[in-house]
Amino acid sequence: MPLKEQLFVIVACFLTYTDPAKSAGFSNTNDGVEGFEQVLPGKVFEFPRDNGTHNGFRYEWWYLTANLHDASNNTYGLQWTLFRKAFEPNSDQEGWDNKNVWMGHSAVTSKSEHYFSETLARGGIGQAGVTVARSTLGSMIGTLRKS
Repeated sequence: MPLKEQLFVIVACFLTYTDPAKSAGFSNTNDGVEGFEQVLPGKVFEFPRDNGTHNGFRYEWWYLTANLHDASNNTYGLQWTLFRKAFEPNSDQEGWDNKNVWMGHSAVTSKSEHYFSETLARGGIGQAGVTVARSTLGSMIGTLRKS
C-alpha cells in the first residue's frame, strides 16, 4: 500500500476511535449517579402530577404504544418513545446551561414492513423541537385516554 494510503488509514482510525467509557450514551445507567434521585422501594408517584419531567432523576422516558387496524382489517403496531438523560442533577436550565439530551424514537410495523425513526437533540436551546411541561404531557395523556 502506498505511503499516502497508509497515512490516510492511520488518520481515519484516530478520528473514528471513541473511548468505550465515554460512548455509552443512553445505555450506561450506572455512570455518575451521585446527586441524582433514585427510585427506591416505597417511592410513590401521583398522577397526573407526575406525568411531566422529574429533573432530579438522571433518566426518564415517556412512551405510547398502540395496536391499530385499517378499513381492510390490516393490523399495525405503533410505538413512540421520548427519552431524557440529564448529565447533572437538576439540569433543566435555560439555553446552553441546560444539561439534558433528548432522544425520540418512533416506529410503525405491519405484517410485512417496519418503519422507524430516531433523533437526538440537546435540551434548552429549542433543538429538540418540543416543550415538555407537566400540563402538556398530562393533557396529552388525558386526551389519549378519552379517545
